[in-house]
Amino acid sequence: MDAWDWVNREFPFDGYIPLARRSSYFEMPAAVLNWLSPPARILDFGAGPCDKTAMLSRVGYDVTACDDFGDDWYNLGNNRERILNYAAKAGIVYMLPDEAGNFAFKGNYYDAVILNNVIEHLHDSPRKLLNKLLNSVKSGGLLFVDVPNAANLRKRIDLARGRTNYPSFDSFYWSSPSWRGHVREFVKSDLVKLGRALALETVDISSHHYHLDAVSPLLGKLFVFICRFVPSLRESWLLIARKPAGWMARDTPTDAEAAAARSRQYFRWEKNTISGKDA
Repeated sequence: MDAWDWVNREFPFDGYIPLARRSSYFEMPAAVLNWLSPPARILDFGAGPCDKTAMLSRVGYDVTACDDFGDDWYNLGNNRERILNYAAKAGIVYMLPDEAGNFAFKGNYYDAVILNNVIEHLHDSPRKLLNKLLNSVKSGGLLFVDVPNAANLRKRIDLARGRTNYPSFDSFYWSSPSWRGHVREFVKSDLVKLGRALALETVDISSHHYHLDAVSPLLGKLFVFICRFVPSLRESWLLIARKPAGWMARDTPTDAEAAAARSRQYFRWEKNTISGKDA
């Protein structure tokens, strides 16, 4: 609670931290504390304004944050300066990309790397990014990946009512200069495959609540009761995986993975020539 109170007191942007998502600020610190003791070194990739990152630094972790500040909001007025000043006040080292957009991560340096609601924003496969980040993690270190649940109860209800489970049309259509919102959300089986594809030892995959503080106490209790029996209805998934000794990045799929990657195309491309006609 001390970390939460400090963040709410010192964070420089009024109205940015939604009290309705209070529980989302405790999810990652609780998971990290369960697996790593302070002052372990943590790299928080895609940390943004460090509102959640500071929850980790305030409980004693040695935290490095990094972000490309690609959203327009970061570059309005003196927002970037305010974020960096806040991070320094929280004891966070902030790493920014070089002019080419690259990050200089130290190899085998961190005890853990965190991606807290990040990979759902990527337009490309997370493979290259995650392999690069894992190179910076010590042998035996941990990867924490938190993602929104593509099949949570709220989205299932929305679809049943004929509403979209994607971000709003307006936010997508009027985005500028490029869309930085959610591109692909995930379910549990995706995280199982992610850990396997990264050649990691998956130690835990768990579902969590995000918006319990946004509903009435009675509705919240009902939601918790339902999710006790169907955990896949909760709002987010958290993957925790360990980097094994002798780990090497894997860039080539197995035959089974390659077949699975081609299994849901609109046509059987392997049976077609360049002209598009059946061989």
